[in-house]
Amino acid sequence: MPRISSIWPSLKLCEGKKKQEHEDRLKQMQEAMERSQRDLLEAQEMIRRLEEQLMQLQAAKDELQLHQKELQGMLLRLEEAKHLEATDKAKLEEEIMAKQMEVQRIQNEVNAKDEETKRLQDEVEEARRKRDLLEAQEMIRRLEEQLQAAKDEL
Repeated sequence: MPRISSIWPSLKLCEGKKKQEHEDRLKQMQEAMERSQRDLLEAQEMIRRLEEQLMQLQAAKDELQLHQKELQGMLLRLEEAKHLEATDKAKLEEEIMAKQMEVQRIQNEVNAKDEETKRLQDEVEEARRKRDLLEAQEMIRRLEEQLQAAKDEL
């Protein structure tokens, strides 16, 4: 039977190898877990971006659909307008002409009032100039009187 003291170094060597194998295996598992964690984060980010793109796409589709409906409505109104009877067209043309005449009449009134305002402003300005001139003449007259009074006192 071998002595324990001669086997002991062999046992220690075996234990050291197993310990190293366990540490290596643990390190590999940690690296694999970290890679899996990174992959999971990347996948989650990609999912988030895809969901955002889908929302933007849906919003664009909704807007397109709305504009298409508006266009269809416009085309329908255009088609209906094409089918107006001649009397309806004539009536519409008369209404348009009347509206244009009304707008022109109002524009003429505005122009006339504008001219009247300018004329009144000119009159006010002329009246102010005359007032200023009269005040200046009155001041000169008073100064001349004061001057004459001062000469008479001397």
